[in-house]
Amino acid sequence: FVSSYEADSVLRFNADTGEFLGAFVPSGSGGLNGPTGLAFGPDGHLYVASFVLNNNVLRYDGRTGAFLGVFVESGSGGLQGPIGLSFGANGDLYVAASYAGGVFRYDGRTGAFRDKFTNGPEGAESMVWHEGDLYVSGHMHDRVIRFNGRSGRNMGAVTGGFLDWATGVDF
Repeated sequence: FVSSYEADSVLRFNADTGEFLGAFVPSGSGGLNGPTGLAFGPDGHLYVASFVLNNNVLRYDGRTGAFLGVFVESGSGGLQGPIGLSFGANGDLYVAASYAGGVFRYDGRTGAFRDKFTNGPEGAESMVWHEGDLYVSGHMHDRVIRFNGRSGRNMGAVTGGFLDWATGVDF
């Protein structure tokens, strides 16, 4: 599954051959505009950050791609510019917010705001869980920062000054 920012859709490809299998979420479905981060939730549904215009996190049926509704509304808890999504081991949804400078945490079942889990990085882009901690890339300071997975406390940058517009991170 790949978010297609300019086409306002989520496309599906065969993982082994790369063959294009069609649009899983059709263009603009549910108001999708500028999709960025994707994450399948513990419930099997697909969650998509709609970055442009509406700034929502949208939920789609994980089998059919049918729109199920807005899961997190723009502004919830201060959310601006949702770009990266990840579900934690606790089932909560973590949203990297590029414009709001940090990671926001939402109840993974209801979408209710829990807290601003991290302060920073500015320009937060993507994140990954590794050995219980959350690593977040930030394009404003060109760093990947490690945050304590329980408290959200900043544990420092794990990359030097070699990055230019840090957008993705994985282990």
